[in-house]
Amino acid sequence: CGAERKIVEFKNWKFNLNICYDLRFPELMRNEVKDEVFLYDIQLLVANWPDRRAEHWKSLLKARAIENQCFVVACNRIGTDAKGLTYLGHSVVLNALGSGTFLSDEQTVTFELEKSQLIQIRQDLPFLKDK
Repeated sequence: CGAERKIVEFKNWKFNLNICYDLRFPELMRNEVKDEVFLYDIQLLVANWPDRRAEHWKSLLKARAIENQCFVVACNRIGTDAKGLTYLGHSVVLNALGSGTFLSDEQTVTFELEKSQLIQIRQDLPFLKDK
């Protein structure tokens, strides 16, 4: 957990960079809208979530996508660590409605994110502008 948010821009996308521990603190990941501009478009997380908490991982990622109206790109490790904890991945790309497919094994995949889809969701459900 860092002392402040780190948002980077790349190819017309704004990324909110996070680590796995941040996922449990929605206030740290809260998206904002100022003058019709969203603070970020994509939550990017790298993680070490053990399999015994896989349902927490999946549920919290979906919640962060929905409540922040953003894509979530989350990569979780695979394997067993020195303490004997098992990690099965469950990496995912979720849209702003929380839809996506969790991956359970070591795979290389490519996703194409459509900004128009994100804009449409934000227009259809403009609740973040109410704050």
